Amino acid sequence: MQIATFDKCVNEIKQNGNLPIVLEALWDGDTNGWYLYLRLYAERKTFLNKKLEHYDLGVVSLGNDARLFTGEEPAWPEATLAKALGKHANEKYGITFYFPSPDEPDDDCPSWTQRHLAINCADCNKLIIPTTSPYLSKDACYNCHLRRESNDKLRKAAPCNEGFHLYISDGNNEERNAYSTNFEGLSLAPYIQHLVDIKNPSDVINIIIIPTAGLPEIIGKLEESLEHHLSNFSEAPEQKLSGYARHVTIANYKGKSYRLLNHPMYRPHYEISDLIDTLEELNQTYASNKHFKVIFKNGINSRDDSILRFIYYVSKGSATISDIEKRYTGVLSTEEITSTLHKLQSLQCVEIIDNTVSILQKGRYII
Repeated sequence: MQIATFDKCVNEIKQNGNLPIVLEALWDGDTNGWYLYLRLYAERKTFLNKKLEHYDLGVVSLGNDARLFTGEEPAWPEATLAKALGKHANEKYGITFYFPSPDEPDDDCPSWTQRHLAINCADCNKLIIPTTSPYLSKDACYNCHLRRESNDKLRKAAPCNEGFHLYISDGNNEERNAYSTNFEGLSLAPYIQHLVDIKNPSDVINIIIIPTAGLPEIIGKLEESLEHHLSNFSEAPEQKLSGYARHVTIANYKGKSYRLLNHPMYRPHYEISDLIDTLEELNQTYASNKHFKVIFKNGINSRDDSILRFIYYVSKGSATISDIEKRYTGVLSTEEITSTLHKLQSLQCVEIIDNTVSILQKGRYII
């Protein structure tokens, strides 16, 4: 049951009929994102003793994790609501509000009855159940472990060249069309390899433009590949189709329909579906007189990437140098930040005017 108001929470507390002791809020998650699970611990009196019982009140869920990429504030409104509910419950009933991770989702925190088994995270001090994984920090929560790893990469200026970006442009407006951690993962990769081979390996950022006039040649090569695949086309076995029913799609090509099992586990159909989609997109791009850009990175490190992301995503495209220094306090020195900003300026990724750093189009390309 969803809990979004204090009245609803109070009604659930009243209904159990016993003496409320603790209101607990713990994080949990599923494929839709994180949510908070509210539980009430209450004392039930018997003839000879008292017994602590728990009652599941419901969940607090106010969206999905997509908001992390849209800059919505606060990032975790569930925590804000839960803290308000806990404050009111404490004032009205005098009960303890137990919320071991109020700042960020963490499902490694102990319940109220397990807190004696927990330790305090060495970095953020919240209660956690010690991990048994040999790959995680024994004295830190998972989020702090990730921050330690990230900060270590920043200090070492670890390489950050992975990732290839594909944009569609009309000369004035651009939109990101695709991203892949490796070049071969781009659908167009086999048909533009000859263009990529001539890029300058000494350039830190390579921008390969595929002009509108060059698209018919690529479309022709892609049609040849598609027709070769279709010449060997056969229906997927019924047991496959029933097992992956929600991935079955109907694709049309040159007046003929194909029933495809569009799932990576069934490569013959998956490749045909990908080719048809890519061909349709190429034709639309050509008909709209647009062109493609492929962005390659070589020599970008974690400091460059992190500072660009801070300027663009956190600071909405522009940040003062003092704000950047504050963000990396205890991780990077002033000299390291200054050196990184000068590098990004020389690459035409940022513009620095007085004390303000603004991201440029080239900088947006690579994050």
